[in-house]
Parts: sequence; structure tokens; C-alpha cells
Amino acid sequence: MKETVLNLGGIWQVAAFKDRSDSPTQCPETTDLDWIEAAVPGSILSDLVAAEQLVNPLENRDAAEAAAWVADSDWLYRRSFAVPAELLAYRHAFLQLRLVDTFAEVWVNGILVGETLNMHRIYRFDLTDAGLRPEGNELLVRMKGHYRMVSSKVEDAKRLAVGQDTLLYRTKSLIRRYQRGFNTSVLNMGSAVIAIGLEGAVELCFYPEPFIQGYHIATEKVVGGEATVRVDVSLARAGRDGESIEVAAVLSEQGFEHGVAEISTTDTAATLYIRVSNAKLWWPRGYGEPHLYDLELKLSYAGEVIQSVTSRVGLRQVELVQNLPNGKKTFYFVLNGRKIYARGGDLAPIDAINAEVPGEAYDRLLDLVVHSNMNMVRIWGGGLPENPYFLDRCDELGIMIWQEYFYHSHPYPDYDPEFLAEAEREAIDVTCYMRNRACLALISGGNEQIEIWDKHWKPDLDRFYGEKLIYEVGPKVAQDYAPEIPYIPNSPFGGKWAQSPVEGDTHTWGDYYNATKDPQFVTETCWIKDSYSRPETLKEFMDLDTDVPEFSQRGWHRLWRERTGLSLISNTLYSEYHDYGSLREYLRVLEIEQHQADYHALSMLRMRSNSCNGIIYWPLNKLGPLFGFGAIDYAQRPLMAYYVIRHLFADVVVHAYRDVEDVRVVASNLGSEPIEADLRLSHLNATGAVLRAWSMPVSVVPGNSTRLFDIESFMASVVDRTDELLQVELVAEGEMLSTDTLYFCPLSEYQVLPGELSAEAERVNASTWDLMLNTSRVLKLIEIEADERILCSENYFTLTPGSTRHVQLKTVGSTATPIKVTVSALDSLMKRELLLC
Repeated sequence: MKETVLNLGGIWQVAAFKDRSDSPTQCPETTDLDWIEAAVPGSILSDLVAAEQLVNPLENRDAAEAAAWVADSDWLYRRSFAVPAELLAYRHAFLQLRLVDTFAEVWVNGILVGETLNMHRIYRFDLTDAGLRPEGNELLVRMKGHYRMVSSKVEDAKRLAVGQDTLLYRTKSLIRRYQRGFNTSVLNMGSAVIAIGLEGAVELCFYPEPFIQGYHIATEKVVGGEATVRVDVSLARAGRDGESIEVAAVLSEQGFEHGVAEISTTDTAATLYIRVSNAKLWWPRGYGEPHLYDLELKLSYAGEVIQSVTSRVGLRQVELVQNLPNGKKTFYFVLNGRKIYARGGDLAPIDAINAEVPGEAYDRLLDLVVHSNMNMVRIWGGGLPENPYFLDRCDELGIMIWQEYFYHSHPYPDYDPEFLAEAEREAIDVTCYMRNRACLALISGGNEQIEIWDKHWKPDLDRFYGEKLIYEVGPKVAQDYAPEIPYIPNSPFGGKWAQSPVEGDTHTWGDYYNATKDPQFVTETCWIKDSYSRPETLKEFMDLDTDVPEFSQRGWHRLWRERTGLSLISNTLYSEYHDYGSLREYLRVLEIEQHQADYHALSMLRMRSNSCNGIIYWPLNKLGPLFGFGAIDYAQRPLMAYYVIRHLFADVVVHAYRDVEDVRVVASNLGSEPIEADLRLSHLNATGAVLRAWSMPVSVVPGNSTRLFDIESFMASVVDRTDELLQVELVAEGEMLSTDTLYFCPLSEYQVLPGELSAEAERVNASTWDLMLNTSRVLKLIEIEADERILCSENYFTLTPGSTRHVQLKTVGSTATPIKVTVSALDSLMKRELLLC
């Protein structure tokens, strides 16, 4: 027998609810309401748009402002449900809800079964007294307006005011929900769009008596290939106190049992130890297979198995090293005894309105994560607990999770005992939700509170509000519920200031100087300026057509300001491109700028910062459809910067840079063995003529970065910096491991001469093509674009004459052929179009 779960998602009904009484004395009245269809999981904002009662708030500033009333109104959800007769015989029935946004009463068959206060928690309400029957059960969820529910706390929250003192600012700290909408519009147009609704799963859960209500698995030690696994089981046994029950834990793989442990107990808890010989450990990407076992927990009473709980688990030990034996400060992860170089992205919720999204959206995102050579995702303190499907896939793919408690760049009312109590319950829920995941590598107390206290709050606040959350509540919960997982108080933290590169992690944004500080670990980095989504995405989500004549003629930027409230960004410091003749050109220029700036920062951190043992890009994906940071746009189209990440997050990377008059070539090898390779350097001019060349065997030893070759006084030989470059290649056994191009001027100034570009494609398999590129002149930024979604093994790179460049093209999802691919080059008229059939 297994516990039984009935999913109550699907089509519900929802209506505006006028009765705003906050004392639940009677079941909400459902007559005389204007009902519309509602999707669960989902948001009332989306339901109103679908019912044509609201303009899509993602479209423009006016629509966003017109939707503001929705989050501060009361709403009533309803649906009827049946319960199979055999389930009514179960002793225990619960209603479980995730991601309720935010304040709600929950009624079943006219009985108030519970209330919610916090979007980050998982609620489980007992239905013993709810009168469940085979047919005709009614579930009502009354959602309450956000601001009204914290109105009694707003006056006290004045003490949190820093600089600004608005209702929006104060309530951000009081309402435990997705943080982003409270201070930044999903559009970045200055209008917050705050969702409300049943945003996660709603489930009916039936259990026998007694039953397993929770468990915790941890790999205690691995010696000589044998792993010892500890399983702590929590039992509910309301009607059988003092009676002996048996608990068994079985670890298996494809039906073969690798370890079994059994125990008999009269208590409400049991601890079992499983010993696994020749254990296959879980490894992150780039370090081994992310092996998973099947875990089955069996609960037996009177010789009969009455419950079976199954899950997929990985055996691994994780450690965060911050101090070396000699006293030197550092910051890196060790998994299963091996040092790990973390390469990852900060994950923003991938839908700006709806917290829960279909699995295929996560599949697309994780395809991009894997393709970019990442092995870690940071679930940032301004976000949400992620979907179980996403976490399952991270376990399977070897993607480590840096999990934060959900506090974000804001003071919090830790003077309030009720808030602290709720914060503890929230931390327990988040920790228990994550702790059995092989992918979980670290728990952080929140995002940027310590840093902003150091930098900004001290002159305005009488103390650090929120300090108790990260120094008392967080570490206690983490230690009590997941002691095997490292905990840090905040990201960033350490040293004299939270942003110290000497100790802890940093948020090292990629401006002209931050990337030179040689930090220990970087949990946020990107160019200091935002970019936009692709034109196709703006059309899809905002009905904003970049190609209408009004956006292609003089003065188009005035129309842009009217539509978005945003002025042009014209200070493109890295690329020095200023080609703003049309909106489409402008969007492309900002991508080029981000590409160049991110390359500067990431190459500095990966290749010239030997103290740095991890880089997490901020953020992996844009938080909204228009404007923001991110290497993947809102429709999950990879931007130019994405391919910078893919290139510099590879296991082996070569890099050339200027040092006064000299040029130095370094390489990074994150493998465990040296790589024997050929290093080839070509000093070229724009025609492709080789002015000088070098070739030599090199050994790239494991480590963050190793110097391979110096060319002394190289710059003395450069006559025209706009006509010359250095191309570097690292080749092993005929395979190109890595390339790099060193320009001696801004990208905009490097001249491109007329010539020939050829492009041919040969099909490799059903979803992959080999694109073969040749040129008669140096092309400084090859751009491979398609009318369908594709991934390239490389993109936005320098192409030089003399050899064929092979680029693998792979379709994403079930894309139908033919696919039109366009190959062009920056500042060149050379362009080729071909069909992939």
C-alpha cells in the first residue's frame, strides 16, 4: 500500500469577493458572484486576462498600473471534487498546498480547515472533521488582499524606512511572498505587478494509521568504496502509541538491492543505517556521473506493509572550505573529497506572473544550463521555492543548488515575535523541502542584507533589522534539520565588508575594476547595464513590433520613451557601438555591449583570478519580457552573452591578454589530469595574412589557471591596432579544445575588409547539423541566427581565413524542418542563408 495523492489542479472558478471581514466565523457565501474560469496552479491576473476582463499587464506601463488593484482585492476560488470510496477508509486525509500567494482561508464542505500566511511554505491541513464523501465535496479558498492583511503592522514598519518611506517599501518586508514585484516592475517600467492566487499544487493526501510523515537521508561517510547512509524517519501514530511497528529502508538500483536496514520502534521517530558496498556516488556535471539510487521506506504493522514511500536519492558528501590548514582564507566546495569549481547562474522565476510553470519550460531552461557548461544554479533570495520537477531534473543532470532563504536586499521586522515565529516555520519548510536532494550544496540566509547594511542602511537605521533571521533563525534551522549541508549567513558575506574579495563570496559586477579584485567566489556577476529581450520575444509577450516604420525612422526613440518610459542607453563603454538608427539595431547594440563587457569580467575571473573558485552569473534568465539583466531572454532565447558563458565555463579554456608591452597566454583545466596539447598563435591583419606565428607543445595542468607562453614586447610590433589581432588555438589530437582572440582596439574600431564567406551544413542526425564556415578575410563577430530555436556549439566569435570552422547546430524541442539559418558578420555585408532540411 502506498499513500495516495489526488491532484486538484485544473480548471476552477474564481470571483471577486466583496465581504472583507477578517474574522472567519462562517463559510463564504458563493451566490450572486461573477464567476470566471481559473487555472490552478495559476494567478488571478492571468485568469482575468483570459476572460478579457484585464489587459495583459506585461504589455505596457498603463496595463501594469491598471492591474494594481487585483493584488489588494479579495477573491474566492471554488471547485467540487470526488473521493473514491476506498480512500474514505483511510485514517488520515490532508489537503496540501504549495505557493499560496499569500493570505487565504481554506474551507472544505463548509468547515474552515486552515489559513495561509506565507507563499514560501507548504501547508498541510487535516481533513478529519471535514466530512469528506464520495461525491459533492466543495473546496473554497478565500484569497485576501495583500496590503490589507498587513495594515496593522505598517505603522511599526516605519522604523525600517531607508531613504524612501512608501507603503510599497514597508510592506515588502511584511508580506512573505515572491520579493521581486514589490520594488521592481516585471517590465522595469516603474509599475509593480503583484500576483495573487493559488500558484502551486493543490493535493488531497490519504495515509494509513500509522504513517511516515517525513524523512531525512544523509551520507555519513564513504570509506574504501563503502558508503554509510543515515535515514531518519518521522512517524505519525495517533492511534497506536506504544505499539511496536517496523520500519525498513531499501536502497536499490534497477531492482537490485544494494542495502537494506530494518528497525522496530514504539516511538515517533526511527533512525536506520544502510551500508552500500561499491557505492556509486552522485557527482556534479564535469566531475562524474550524477548517480541516483531508488530509496524505498516501508512501514509495517502486525506483519503487513501498510505504507511505502519511494524517492530517488544520491549518495554524496558536501563541504564548504573557507579556511586552509595554514590559516589562509578561501571559499570552495568539496564533494566526495574532490575540490569543485562551480560554474553557474542565478535562477529567476521563469514566469513573471505565474509561479508554477509546465515541465517543458524547465526542460528548455535546463537544456540551456547544460549546454552552457554550468554545474550550479543559485535559487536566489528574491525568488521562490522551485518546482519539484525542476529539482528532480537537477538531481538527474548533476546541477548543484545554492539555496537561499527568501530574504532579499531589505530590512525585515525581526523586532516582531510573530514575524520571527513565521520566519522559523518558513525556514523549516524550505529546508525540509530541499534537504533530501542530492543537488543541494549550500543554504544561505538570504541575499544582500549584510552588504546593504554595510553600505547604505547604517546612517538611517538604529540597528540592523533582519540580523536575527540570518544569524539566529537561519543557522539554527539549518543545523537542526540539515546539519550535513553548509550554511552561510548571507550572499555576499565575509571580511571587513560583505563584499570583501578576501573572505567569503562576492557580488562582483562586471565593471572596469570589480573583476580585477581576485575574489574567492562570485555569486553574482554581469555587466552593470541591462539589455532587452530579443525582438521576437517583445512581439510575443508585449505585442511590441520593433520593425514597424515608426521604430525605423528618425526620432524613433521618442516613441520608445512614450511606450516604455525608458530613455536610451548610449554609454556603451566596452564595444563603443552607437548604431541606433532603428529600434532593432539599438537592441542589437546593447547585446554586443553586454557580450563584450561580460567577456571582460568572466575571463578576468576565470583566467586571471586564481583565488576564485566559482562564478555564478547574474541572472541566468531575465525576470521580465522587456528589460533587465540576464543571458537568456524571457522567452528562453539565448542572448550573445550566453555564448560568452558557454565558452568561458568549458572545462578547458585558453586566454590571451596584454601585460604592458607583452602578451601572455594562460589556460585553465578543471579536469583531474594534465592535458597534452599544441598551442598555436597567429598574429594576423584584417586580410587574414599571417604576420607572425608560433606553435609549441604544452601541458595544461589541472587548476584554475596556468601560464603557457609569453611573447615579450609584442605590442612594439603592432603597427595598426585597428588592422591586427592575435588568434590563439589550443588543439589536442586534432580537436580544437579552445580558442581566443586578442584585439588591440575596441570592437567597433576593428576594420572588416570586403571578402567572401561560405557556409555549408551537413546533417549529423535527426536534430544536429555540422555547419562548416570559411572566410577570405577576418570577420570579427560571426552571428548565427535561425527562424527556429537552435543551440550552437559556439556563436559570436572571430572567424579567420586558412581553415574550416566547424559549428554544431542542434534544434531545441520538436522543431520542424526546414529551418532557415542566417550566418553574418558584424560590420560586414557578407551574409549567407541556408536551409537545414
